[in-house]
Amino acid sequence: MKILIIGNSHTAMFAEAVQDGIAADHEITFFAQAGKGPVGANLEDGVITAEDPKLLRALSILGMPAKINLADFDAVAVVGMTLSSFTTVSKTQKYRILGWQTDDKPPAASWRTPVSEAFLFDAAQDAMLKSQAFRYLSFVRTATDCPVAMIAQPMPSEHILTVPKWSTFAKTADWGEGRYHMDLIRRVLRSTTKDFENIHHLEQPDDTTVHDFLTKDRFRKGAKRLNIKHTQDQTDVLHANAEMGRIMTKRLFNALNISK
Repeated sequence: MKILIIGNSHTAMFAEAVQDGIAADHEITFFAQAGKGPVGANLEDGVITAEDPKLLRALSILGMPAKINLADFDAVAVVGMTLSSFTTVSKTQKYRILGWQTDDKPPAASWRTPVSEAFLFDAAQDAMLKSQAFRYLSFVRTATDCPVAMIAQPMPSEHILTVPKWSTFAKTADWGEGRYHMDLIRRVLRSTTKDFENIHHLEQPDDTTVHDFLTKDRFRKGAKRLNIKHTQDQTDVLHANAEMGRIMTKRLFNALNISK
């Protein structure tokens, strides 16, 4: 089977799994760029073509193709580039969501403006509709009806709780709101893709998480950069390692109903 994986730096965990031989019986092609994902590519006649000089340079360095004929692939995976808890957590530092049974006590409860969950849902949905993930999903569905796996970026590592810059996540954990964030994000992802057929949403397994919205630190340590030659900085809290890559690759194969 020929599988195309489009994404940002979070595709590194899949690239590691492929390098380790997990997909030996399949042909895997990557089209990825760190950051927001492959920015500066367009679709014409079913072919994705990289046009932006920065994107072309990044693809060349990584040994990835600059042109992708979508008709050549049996399945596509869209990795990362989408809505994450960074969007929703930033909102709930100012707003208290009505209906969420949280553990925040005064003065925390007094300085958060109460709003309906619909307010947060709409803001999250707007972010998703503007994402590169949604753009590439639209590209794929314009050109082919092959199965598409939507794979959100891993939840931030629990290491984030120790980083002063991200104290918002420690507050969210203390308030017990993590489960609400992840439930809302998953509902938004499904809502924004409901008009597309043959879409498979692959969620991070519960046994890899803590506080219902963070990744266990064992899945962060040793995470690689997109070139899979260099390791992410030790302070990185965003990326997952090869162990998570193997888990999610197996989930991808299961979703596509193919064997290793």
